[in-house]
Parts: sequence; C-alpha cells; structure tokens
Amino acid sequence: MSIFKIAVTGSAGSGKSLVCARFFELGLTIFDCDKIARQVVEPGEQAYNDIISFFGKGIIQDNGSLDRLKLRKIISKDVKMRKELENRIHPVLLNDLLLKIKKTEKAGKNVVVVEIPLLFEFNLMERFDFIVTVAGPAEDLVTRIVKRDKISKKDAQNMLSIQLPQKEKIERSDFVIWNTAGIAELKSSVDILFKKIKKEYLT
Repeated sequence: MSIFKIAVTGSAGSGKSLVCARFFELGLTIFDCDKIARQVVEPGEQAYNDIISFFGKGIIQDNGSLDRLKLRKIISKDVKMRKELENRIHPVLLNDLLLKIKKTEKAGKNVVVVEIPLLFEFNLMERFDFIVTVAGPAEDLVTRIVKRDKISKKDAQNMLSIQLPQKEKIERSDFVIWNTAGIAELKSSVDILFKKIKKEYLT
C-alpha cells in the first residue's frame, strides 16, 4: 500500500496546528504548507525574485525578507493581487511538498499528515486519502487570529472572508474536529480519529 496521506485543513484560527502537533505526538510525520511557503520565498529563491518583480521592492523588510504583513493586507483587499501572489508561490510549494511526501514513503513510513489551509481553494483534495477539517465558532476564529497575528479585528475578518466558508469545508471533509472545549478535548478528538483511521484504513 502506498503512503496514506491525511490533509488537515480549516479556516484561519481554527486550530489546525494544534491538531497536527497532536498527530506528531502520536508518532506521525507532519508537513506544514505555511512553513514550506515561507521557505520557498526566502531571499534568493526563484519565487522570492518573482514576487519582488511583480509587487516591487516596497514589500521587502530591512533584513531582506518579504514583509508578510504588508503582503497580507494587499491581497486581502484585492483579489487580482492575491491570485498573482498565489501563482508565484503555490506551484513551487506543491512540488516541494510532493517531494517531501515521496521521501517519507521511501523511508518506510505508511502515514503522513499535511497541514494545508487552502486545500479546497486549490482543488487538491484528490491528492489526499483522508480530509480533516478543524472548525470553531466564527467569533473564536477572529479572536485567535487577532491574538496570533497582532492585527485588528477588521483585518482578521478580511482574512477569513477570502477563504472558503467554513460550512463548505465541513461538508466536503471526511472528518471534522471541533475546537471548542480546550486543548485536552482537542487532543482527545485527534486520538479518537487516529484510532478510526488505523482500524479502517491501515489494517
């Protein structure tokens, strides 16, 4: 059997990273698409050069890296700009991710978990065997984003507005983990899910 690929997705602030952290504690290999995206736009990388060529040097910080907050504000207000940024990052990101999964499979692992926020937006469902959506009340998502990114409530709401509605993600998933009752409950939900996956898909 080829490696079993689990996608963990959900709206910003839902708790995807907490779910993936629990999968890691359970011994699984984890890849974070946000981390890969940061790596492929480091100074000197082709995607970095392509982004600067399009958006201009005004999005470069003093240390030479991209000003992610400034870019986020730009794309949250302009759909065309968001598409331009995505077109420069996501093909490179996907290629890198697939290489990482292939290496994991060659290393003898039978399961891999990928944290991928824009799974549905980029129509990547067919590349995974099982889709998990992490969800929570809309007001909780906004509060978490504001605290995490140190941005205004309006900017947090704008960030959520350009993503696929949570309801649609839930409807298109194999399993939903609700992040509403604290970390202990969240970890318990992941444990229950992994037992289900092992029983139904890995034996």
